[in-house]
Amino acid sequence: MLTSIILQAQKTPLDHDDFDIWNRISSTKVSPDGKIIVYHLVPGKGDQIMKIVGSDGKELATIPRAENSTITWDSKYVVFTIKPAMDSVRALKRIKTKDDKLPKDSLGIFNIATKTLEKYANVKSYKLPKEWPGMLAYQLEPALPKKEPKDSTKNDDKPKPKKKKEKKVSKDNGFHLVVLDLNSKEKDTLFYVTDFELAKRGANFIYHTSGKDSTINEGVYYYEKSNKSSRALCRAKGKYAQLALSEDGLQAAFLADLDTTKSLIRDYQMRYWSQGKDSALVVAKKGTAGLPSDWIVNKYGKVEFSRKGTRVFFNSSIEL
Repeated sequence: MLTSIILQAQKTPLDHDDFDIWNRISSTKVSPDGKIIVYHLVPGKGDQIMKIVGSDGKELATIPRAENSTITWDSKYVVFTIKPAMDSVRALKRIKTKDDKLPKDSLGIFNIATKTLEKYANVKSYKLPKEWPGMLAYQLEPALPKKEPKDSTKNDDKPKPKKKKEKKVSKDNGFHLVVLDLNSKEKDTLFYVTDFELAKRGANFIYHTSGKDSTINEGVYYYEKSNKSSRALCRAKGKYAQLALSEDGLQAAFLADLDTTKSLIRDYQMRYWSQGKDSALVVAKKGTAGLPSDWIVNKYGKVEFSRKGTRVFFNSSIEL
């Protein structure tokens, strides 16, 4: 009885400082072959840590500040984003550093076989095919403008030649998209991509670009990774939404509004493309057979293919 009372007296209650160092396990993943386990240790305060372990319990890697992890379909790589140190970001925010000048995320790729880590700086986001190995697509953050050193020999009185304004990378204009072969490390860059959708079981994908000079027009394109080529499915200025691919990546569908007027009610078209066709054809819009006369294609509804790719679904709503 006396021993029990003494032990109870020795217990220390938890406080807020204890919570700050208390780790919880989050985002646990198992590789498709069952041999690799990835999990994140998230403290109450501070940077999280990612652990990569084998099914035998042996630790393969500990990577600080890693988040948003994915194991590739062939179980060869772990892909993730690496956040800037939380303390560093807080310190910069205290001195009112602008958001566009804060440090950006990096992309990390850990090779299971060689136990090596590759990093790519200034990455906004990435996507992997769910059931296809060997490829990765990631978008880059805008590069910080470079300050050119002043030339003391130049005469400031002379008129400066006008520089051609370069198109800015932004949410409206799109971000540059890098297609990376995980095995060969070969890269291909697509410019000013606002949206893209990968196939579930394939290396091809579709994307929308706002265009680059006179060399690439705005529109939706189909990218074939094997020959690094882009095929135009709809090449015109307009608004595009809800990009979709069949699981095998051989069919595509999306919504397009090519009306250049300022009409308040937008008449979106549902367009469909399959292998062998030159471009995406309009298969549904206001007035199409099967839609009530006062109904339109709803741009907010998701476009998606059935599992076997025999049907494509979209949303419609009454015109208000």
